[in-house]
Amino acid sequence: MLIDAVFISVLYRVNLSEYDGFGIFVAGKNTDFGAIWYSDIGYLLIINLLVLSVRPLLTIMYQALRLRIFRYNVLTHTYKNHTNNTEDNIKFLELSAGPEYKFNLKFATLNTVIFTTLCFGNAFPLLYIIVFFALIVQYMTERYSLAMFYRLPPKFTTDLPV
Repeated sequence: MLIDAVFISVLYRVNLSEYDGFGIFVAGKNTDFGAIWYSDIGYLLIINLLVLSVRPLLTIMYQALRLRIFRYNVLTHTYKNHTNNTEDNIKFLELSAGPEYKFNLKFATLNTVIFTTLCFGNAFPLLYIIVFFALIVQYMTERYSLAMFYRLPPKFTTDLPV
């Protein structure tokens, strides 16, 4: 994700002819982080960070749609001939629960936005506004999805810490 968001934008229109012995990176016009580089690359970084800022919304919408399609398929095919026994009821309750919350996947985009802002924020002050927007979107999305969408964490007994 960091490669997509930052490194590809930074390497866009780069000219490394003085460092490149093979002639691979000679297509660009920027040889250093000069004023021209900032005007060429600034809009790419801002577009990438805006897309990464709204990615939590897109992810939760995708997961909700995928879960509805899965439930529809299971309910129409598997539970069409439902008998009232214990095993089918437990499977039905498990089907009604939301997906598990995966912490590492949820905050990877926010970490990328924050890291990019820390790296290039002095050159592009607009990135600070974008990271603030990303924090608000992440907070609101996670607050809603944890309360309404994801399943409850497993219940542990008091014997566990002992």
